[in-house]
Amino acid sequence: MWRIANNYLPTLHNLKARQLAVNPLCPVCRSEEESVYHLFRECPFTQQVLRGLEMPFSTCNRQANWKTWLVADFENTSLEACNIKSIAYWAIWYNRNNLYHEGVREQVHEVVGFVKAYYAEISSMGEILQNTHEIKDSVWQPPDNDTIKINFDASFNRITRSSISGIIARDKECLPMAACNFPWDNILDPLMDEARACLQAIVMAEELGF
Repeated sequence: MWRIANNYLPTLHNLKARQLAVNPLCPVCRSEEESVYHLFRECPFTQQVLRGLEMPFSTCNRQANWKTWLVADFENTSLEACNIKSIAYWAIWYNRNNLYHEGVREQVHEVVGFVKAYYAEISSMGEILQNTHEIKDSVWQPPDNDTIKINFDASFNRITRSSISGIIARDKECLPMAACNFPWDNILDPLMDEARACLQAIVMAEELGF
């Protein structure tokens, strides 16, 4: 949306201005020069898609400047409509690229169906996240009864391919019972780094009789 609003998309109008295209005609409707103003406002395909989504442009918005018009169009609609229209613009640009580069044209009902399905998916994901419990602060919690709790972590140096893992064992009173660190060489990636630290924590626990 930021690129659309600021006219930073490689439309054929912009490419022609940079002498990178000869024919600036809109590849979707082939009726006018393809600019952001045309593709996302005047193009019949876009208008049909938005009507299919029940998101037609407001007839009261008569701003001449493209960015001012776009801002006014979004300010006068609900958050849900803004989300749907943003997804629609993304799908319209994707469809345009498929048509221009691959010669594959999607029908209006296909784009409308995709936008509706995508919006439904992200909406359901948002509801799931809202219904989940809030993540608690990462504060160390003491173990129960006589259990010994061992924590480990590691740092990884990509340049030297080395790491250092640190381990600490504490009881329910939060008193350290053992602590150590180990240097490692020839570590390929952070995953191996964490795996080595985990293994060393288990070895340390066995050696201490835990």
